[in-house]
Amino acid sequence: MKKGIKITSAIMALILILSSVMIFPASAAETGEDNCLIGASNSYTMHTGQSMYMYMELKYTNVFYENITTSNPDIVDVKGDGKGGMNIYAKKQGTTKVTITVKAYTSAAPYVRTADCFITVVPAPSAPANVRIRNYETGFNINWDKAPNAQRYVVYIKTKSSEWLYDLTYHNYMNIEDLEPGEMYYVQVQSLGLNDFTGGFSRVSSYTFVPRTYHTCKYNANGTVTLNWLEAENVQGYAIAKKKAGDKNYTYYYTKATSFNDKNVAAGAVYYYQVSPYYTVGKSTAYGQWSDTKKVTTLFKPTVTNMNSNASRLNINWNFIKGATAYKVAFKRTTDSAWNYRTTTSRYYNVVNPTKGATYITQVCPVNGCVAGPWSDAASHYID
Repeated sequence: MKKGIKITSAIMALILILSSVMIFPASAAETGEDNCLIGASNSYTMHTGQSMYMYMELKYTNVFYENITTSNPDIVDVKGDGKGGMNIYAKKQGTTKVTITVKAYTSAAPYVRTADCFITVVPAPSAPANVRIRNYETGFNINWDKAPNAQRYVVYIKTKSSEWLYDLTYHNYMNIEDLEPGEMYYVQVQSLGLNDFTGGFSRVSSYTFVPRTYHTCKYNANGTVTLNWLEAENVQGYAIAKKKAGDKNYTYYYTKATSFNDKNVAAGAVYYYQVSPYYTVGKSTAYGQWSDTKKVTTLFKPTVTNMNSNASRLNINWNFIKGATAYKVAFKRTTDSAWNYRTTTSRYYNVVNPTKGATYITQVCPVNGCVAGPWSDAASHYID
């Protein structure tokens, strides 16, 4: 800054005031044209069939007229309300320009303002399809196909005697907790589009909540298969589905107990079992979610083929059993009351340092996961 030239803040303010007077006429300054159509020059997105009200802020509300035009009346129908607002209805898919012209009156002078906005119309959200419901431990898992143009979904649920309850999700699935076992529930899903524009409803689905059942199984030495499972609340009974490997169809058994002993099995075969609780609703039967499938391999009875010994060991051998993943070996001296048990994946086992002059008794059992096959006949050997 050159020496001797100094502008005070008071002088600067005066210059600005004078400049505004010279640049803008009094009528324009009074109307405040910078905010006469705030919010008009924007872009908006709507769904086909959607209507919405859009408001442009006016400093003065004594409006003489509104002239609203659109470049494509087949896409958007626009009607002004005479106060700076528009009622817009989306007709077809596409983009169109809407021009808003407002003439207002002030004490200084009338003025005319014009602004453009762009409306893009997209298809309305489709109704959710293929609503699927399944039981799990404490509630329902509900899922459905994603609906085109949907932003999120409303899930409605009720019983026969209750009102509809709802919850929102951005996903195409939802878990519903704390359901009453044995109760029939009705479920419906609605899609929501942009600006929460309501789309279509899925059809109403009905489903009875029956908790999932877990079960265990084993193949017994007497050639039967035993299933055990946890008790479920408010159920009529339990269904057991059984299929032999290679068969197309299941055989079903029903019981009110929490166990089942299947005597109709053959050795050396593979069976599949599932368990589900069921509940009678009127004249129909509602099943819960079927348990995980348990695979049972029934095993043949093994035979101890050879026993021999020396001063340091007793060697026990047996035949190969198809389907066995391991073998249990039981052995004891004839003078002992308790058996000793070992497990091996081999088809032999060595008893280290057997007692000289004692007679040992041995039995072998094939195993596969939860399955234990029948024990072999006992074999004996005297230690010299």
